[in-house]
Amino acid sequence: FNYGYLLRKFNELLDQMHLLPVFPILKGADRVHFQDVIFEKLSRAAKFVYGLDPENSAAINCMVNVHWMNMDIDRTLALSQKALDINPYDSNANFSISVAYAQNGDFESGIRHLNRAFELDPVSKRDWTVALIMMNIGADHLDHALSLANNALADHASDTRYLGFKTVILGLLGQEDAAAVCLSDFLANRPEINSLDDYEKVAPDAIKQKALTGMRKAGLH
Repeated sequence: FNYGYLLRKFNELLDQMHLLPVFPILKGADRVHFQDVIFEKLSRAAKFVYGLDPENSAAINCMVNVHWMNMDIDRTLALSQKALDINPYDSNANFSISVAYAQNGDFESGIRHLNRAFELDPVSKRDWTVALIMMNIGADHLDHALSLANNALADHASDTRYLGFKTVILGLLGQEDAAAVCLSDFLANRPEINSLDDYEKVAPDAIKQKALTGMRKAGLH
């Protein structure tokens, strides 16, 4: 088998899964079906690649992605740690274990591993900044989270994820007036969100209650 080819095909499937939310032509049952088809292919590919070489950190990361999408946090943590034991310079394994720690509420460990991932792979920093802001909110490092959100917005003003986080942070900091202005901008760019119940559907699970509290203090009801 061409091992490199198999890994590339797995990553192509993973890209399709990540791009699914921006496919407007796929809606409702069609979207769910397409997602299920891709995930089934991902699962089979990951198991095959991992079976060929279970001591290869790249192969382990394939299985980590599948466990993460199944929200199997214990297996995500265990396999990410295995990958890091084999290759501590693996940026993807550092990222995977960081988000798994955060999902378990251990935000400080998540931040430590995510910062390590940044050091190893600065190119992926934009994609991972969202997670870093979320973890700093979870760890109550609100001033640092606000600085990260402001820096991200300076570079990517149209990315509503950063605007949403900034609204939450300002609300949690008690800066209600500034939070209300941010909330207005956020809602103008997210027409599907009209209430706190709507926001709850998209709020990150790991910090959901804090995110809802921040939005409520900003004026979303």
